[in-house]
Amino acid sequence: MNVFLKNVNTSGWELKEGSLQDLKKELLTRKIIISETANIGNEANIGNEANIGKYANIGYKANIGDKANIGDKANIGDEANIGDKANIGNYANIGVEANIGKYANIGYKANIGYKANIGDEANIGYKANIGDEANIGYKANIGNYANIGDEANIGDKANIGKYANIGDEANIGKYANIGYKANIGDEANIGDKANIGNYTNIGNYANIKKYNIFSELSVYVQLQIVMENEEGIFYKAVNEDLTDLYSGKYQYKLLGRDKNSVERNQNLECGEGWHFTNLWNAIAFGKNSERKYTIISARIKLKDILSIHQKIRVRAFSDVTIVNLPGLVD
Repeated sequence: MNVFLKNVNTSGWELKEGSLQDLKKELLTRKIIISETANIGNEANIGNEANIGKYANIGYKANIGDKANIGDKANIGDEANIGDKANIGNYANIGVEANIGKYANIGYKANIGYKANIGDEANIGYKANIGDEANIGYKANIGNYANIGDEANIGDKANIGKYANIGDEANIGKYANIGYKANIGDEANIGDKANIGNYTNIGNYANIKKYNIFSELSVYVQLQIVMENEEGIFYKAVNEDLTDLYSGKYQYKLLGRDKNSVERNQNLECGEGWHFTNLWNAIAFGKNSERKYTIISARIKLKDILSIHQKIRVRAFSDVTIVNLPGLVD
């Protein structure tokens, strides 16, 4: 029968003729655990103290590093490389000739494409998809259900939020943050340390460099609202009597204004202050409230914005107006 036996000249295993007893002895000596239901392809290499789960498949000439863990029903493609101490989750798929770095983590049912490269200590979330020949940098984090397109590049220590989509051949710089459900188009470039907020859409071929989060460019990137001379018009869904939808306690007034002295804190998306957004988000929020609602607008100065995400949190606003859009706002 064909079994894996240690080759004294390498740290791996060779496919040789031998007995089941010989195999068990070698597994015990090298502290390797291979499930009886796993399939190990010809010329595959299994490192010391590796663990191969139930019904896992290790392809032809694949390499499994020392202390690596291959989950139940995971598939490792032909000639793929799994680095030392990497973890491959249950049902995950690693494509042909893909490379998984040392200490990297591949989540449950995640898919890694043909010749994709996952850097050392990177994390690939639950059911995330990494396209063919994509590159994921050192310690980068790819959120659950996120999709990384073919030949895309994700820089070292970048963070890609849950459900985000990165287009084919797009580049995300080092330390950049891409928010929840954001979309980055094909061949777009996002610079080092840039922050792209939740639900933001960046089109094909766009080039976004690092920028000040409290800037007109940041407002446009996050909300697609153009400010002029550091002022802009923002929107909000309120009750028909112009009280806020959340508590019904704060009363907005036509042509009214208000202010407080809260300090800026980009890390606080929801908190003290007033919240406004773009028109489409305001309409969606109103519809999701399942109440009768009205859309109001207000003039807001850049200096009064406290944080910028899918919405802005502000410490002052003025010129409140009812937005009358028959057929668009129910």
